[in-house]
Amino acid sequence: MLVVRLEDNQEVLLHPVGLEKFVTFSSWTLLANVLYFAVASLLQLMNNGESGDIGLLGTLQVILFVAGISMAFLTATVVRFIILPNEVRIAREHSHLFLFHEQIMHNFAAIFLAVEMILVSPNLAPEFALFGLFFGIIYLSFAYLNAYYGGGFFVYSFLHPKPKIAPIFAVGLASSLAVFYLGLWLVSEVRQTNIWLSGITMIVWVLLVIQFKPVMTEFANG
Repeated sequence: MLVVRLEDNQEVLLHPVGLEKFVTFSSWTLLANVLYFAVASLLQLMNNGESGDIGLLGTLQVILFVAGISMAFLTATVVRFIILPNEVRIAREHSHLFLFHEQIMHNFAAIFLAVEMILVSPNLAPEFALFGLFFGIIYLSFAYLNAYYGGGFFVYSFLHPKPKIAPIFAVGLASSLAVFYLGLWLVSEVRQTNIWLSGITMIVWVLLVIQFKPVMTEFANG
C-alpha cells in the first residue's frame, strides 16, 4: 500500500506485515465486525436464542455493535466519496480497491450491520456515541505508536504531524464516528413510529455509500 513516511512526509509503496496491517482504519472496521458477530453468535448459543441476563458479554456486544456500525458507515462513506473520486481524478489504477477483502471491509461490513440493525432493532441510546469516539481514539493511538515506534509511516497523509492542521483531522476522524452513530441512532428512533420509513432510510443510506465496481473511465473523464 501507499504510505507516508514519518521521517520526511513522502509517499512510498510498502507491504505492511503482522500488526502493521492494522494501520488502515478499514482493518479495524473488519475486526469490530468479526468480534461483534462472534460475540452475538456465542450469546445465541449460550441463551438458546432466548433473551435474558447476559452480563458482560451482552455489554460487549452492544459496544461492538455501536462501534462497528459507526466505523463501517464512516469507512464506506470515505471510500465512496473521497478515496475513489481522488483515485479517478489523478488517473491512478485503483482496481485493487475492489478485490474481495477490500469489498468486505469497505462495503459488506456496512451491509451486514445494517441488516442486523433492521432485523434485530437494537435498543440504542444517544450516549452510546462515546463508544465510537473511544474506538476512534484507540485507532489513532495505534497509528501514532506504529509511526513513532514501529514501521515509521502513516497510511493516511492527514495523520502526519508535519502539517499544522493534522490535529484537526485526527480529532475530526474520531468525532466523525460519534456523528455517524448519532445519525444511525436517529434512524432507529424513527423505527419506533414508522418501521417502514426507518427500514427504507437505512437501505437508501447503504446504497448511497457502497460501490462495487470501478468508475468507468469515460464517465470519470466526462
